[in-house]
Amino acid sequence: MGTFVFEGCSSLTNVTFGDRITSINIGTFQNCTSLTSINIPNVVTSISGKAFEGCTNLKNVTLGNNVTSIGGGSFTGCTSLKNITIPNSVTSIGMDAFKDCTSLNSVMMTTSVTSWGYGVFENCSNLEIYYAESKEQFSKIKVGIDFWNNKTESAIDYCTKNNIIMHFDSNVATNQNVIYKSETDILGDVDGDGKVSARDATAILKYVVGLAEFEGNSLKNALLTGGKTPSARDATQVLKMVVGLA
Repeated sequence: MGTFVFEGCSSLTNVTFGDRITSINIGTFQNCTSLTSINIPNVVTSISGKAFEGCTNLKNVTLGNNVTSIGGGSFTGCTSLKNITIPNSVTSIGMDAFKDCTSLNSVMMTTSVTSWGYGVFENCSNLEIYYAESKEQFSKIKVGIDFWNNKTESAIDYCTKNNIIMHFDSNVATNQNVIYKSETDILGDVDGDGKVSARDATAILKYVVGLAEFEGNSLKNALLTGGKTPSARDATQVLKMVVGLA
């Protein structure tokens, strides 16, 4: 898909991708201010810089399971975006990728991500990050702090400095899958504690990347979006339930 091909199309409200689109190039949907949701299919492998910059009414973003990189400034200024799940195929998130996403309150990600660019979550003042692994593993993510001199800091230090709240899966055991077993019939209650919480979203993400097993009703309770197997979309739906958006 060409660079800046739909830039400034302020009346564009929705997009359907064909199965031959493998990348979203620089500025493709920049300043498409009426665009409210985007569902990026699994055939797409990369999102280039400024792809959705300035899409101020973009509220829902679903990333396909084969996206490997999110370019610099991809979602800068998407002021209506409230949550996003980073699939386990993504290894890097570019500079300023979510800068000025002032409504962004939750990001879910797994261990596939190894680097964040400079200013990745700048001015996201209400952000909480849900990480489907341990604090120790999260600290290994390198965050750019000096673009010109290639200096980095840990994700822990970056989040602490920017008042970003971090959540980790406390049940992580090295080289051992976590087993979740629910006996309830509560949709979304995967860990079996009788309520729907961010821990259930984390459990689903861990299942998706092969770090968890489901027993009892856990599998059934994890299917919130109509699929046959749990997916990142189900984890996102759980988070929406937690914050009252579903």
